[in-house]
Amino acid sequence: MNKVTPKRFSINKSDRTTYKKLKKLGPFKGQHNSCIFVVAVALGFFKAKNGIELDDPDQFLHDHNLTERQKSIIKAVAVHKENNLEVLANQDKVVKIANEYANAGLPLIESMVNEHDPDFITSLEDKMVDYFDTEKMGKI
Repeated sequence: MNKVTPKRFSINKSDRTTYKKLKKLGPFKGQHNSCIFVVAVALGFFKAKNGIELDDPDQFLHDHNLTERQKSIIKAVAVHKENNLEVLANQDKVVKIANEYANAGLPLIESMVNEHDPDFITSLEDKMVDYFDTEKMGKI
């Protein structure tokens, strides 16, 4: 029986402190790093529009730390970015896309948390609805 090597998601080494800080604040208090990472992927995708390549990659998460829903979000972002389902056959490419969108989204999360948004989740939902209303409706 072949063992599948777990995929590792990476962040910039300097962003470890940001993840540690976010785990102590607001909506991410007590959450696993995977939660913050996937929200960063989604926010990077919706708001930044383009991923940002990692400057100093540091392995951060194994894919087995992600829930099925979180994996689905990452796969959906990769498929949309590549505009092709075949990207799912290349897990290294999926990981690279997720890493780059998380890198783009992390500063956005940090900014929202630093603004002391009392309802971070509603604010995030509003941003996503705005995105679909102005950018994508009718194109999907």
